[in-house]
Amino acid sequence: MKNLKILILEDDTVSAKLYELYLRKYFKEIHTIFLAHTLETALDCFFENKPNILFLDVNIGNDLVFAFLEKINTENVYKICITSHEHYAVKAYEFHIHNYLVKPVLIEKFIDVTTRAINWIANNDSKTITQNVAVNKSFIAISSANKVEIVGMENIIYLEAYGRYTIFHLKDAPIKMSTLNMGEYENLLDKNMFIRTHHKFIININEVRTIEKNVGYDCLMSNNKLLPVSKRKVSNLIQFLNLK
Repeated sequence: MKNLKILILEDDTVSAKLYELYLRKYFKEIHTIFLAHTLETALDCFFENKPNILFLDVNIGNDLVFAFLEKINTENVYKICITSHEHYAVKAYEFHIHNYLVKPVLIEKFIDVTTRAINWIANNDSKTITQNVAVNKSFIAISSANKVEIVGMENIIYLEAYGRYTIFHLKDAPIKMSTLNMGEYENLLDKNMFIRTHHKFIININEVRTIEKNVGYDCLMSNNKLLPVSKRKVSNLIQFLNLK
């Protein structure tokens, strides 16, 4: 994935530095963070550096951030508003803001929306690759309560839904639990490697040792876990494996 670049537009320098601290502490893969305290400096920074993710306060001095958004193309940019004012939410969504947070923002929520942004950028990058080129989505971000970990897709044996959370079963580490639900990850995983076989499981087909055909279908994974294939997913698995 491309080098992630973040622009924080916030006229309160303390808040801006706090967001920068969160990003550097919990997202080690982010190395480039720009701070802007006026619309003018934000515009200059945006056109010069082309950031992937924007953190935006609504009130910037005597101006509103919408004057900034009107002047830039944010089609491939993830936009997060963090503001003290709830009543600008409708206006914000007219500019296709992805997340609108009202201060004070809990660190868990900050981590959550930033993880969504990283995954959105990764997914968006893959869509820009031509059909003649193999998609290379080599990692995924796993967001927990106090950190975000970057995991190579080849290290994932399977994902397990656990209520509104997701458990990652990995080859080289203990299980990891994400605060995002499994549906969030389904569209981000490599479709040539992963398939949903059950409402509770998405498996890495490269980690399947055997497929047991008893009363139903079960997949024996490389960690010796036997995972059921739901009846309505059997045909998808057979088609995926070109068995018909």
